[in-house]
Amino acid sequence: MFEDLIYPNAEFLFEVNGLGGPMAPYRFYAVEEVDIDQVADFYLERLSDFDVELDEVAEGHRHLMLTRTESVLEQLGQVADPTELPARGRELDGTLIGVEVVHASDDTSISRLRIARHAYDRADDIPAGSVVIVLEYFKNVYG
Repeated sequence: MFEDLIYPNAEFLFEVNGLGGPMAPYRFYAVEEVDIDQVADFYLERLSDFDVELDEVAEGHRHLMLTRTESVLEQLGQVADPTELPARGRELDGTLIGVEVVHASDDTSISRLRIARHAYDRADDIPAGSVVIVLEYFKNVYG
């Protein structure tokens, strides 16, 4: 999944439910020995149709969060007949919703990484010193 959006040499770490529950999971990847600006620029170039939710330097490391302009939830909200939700859900299944690029040491920002670290106790699964990439996507729960 998302093969064309995975930064070169990034390693899949794990997946957890996001703030949207099982409908919006987070897939975590890590890449080592790379400049975080290169990774952030990679996603800014490929996802020019996404909104920049956050792009700042904190604690000496860049933190980038991108969000899709037209959200999947807005598209689902436009479905007038609830019996059509399964079909629309299948069409949208796997749609990328957001991307986060953050240094593994970041534990102060409100982030998907912080959620995984504290709400799911996955801190030990995050390689120290790496750049963490989080892909948030829509997972069809309508059947």
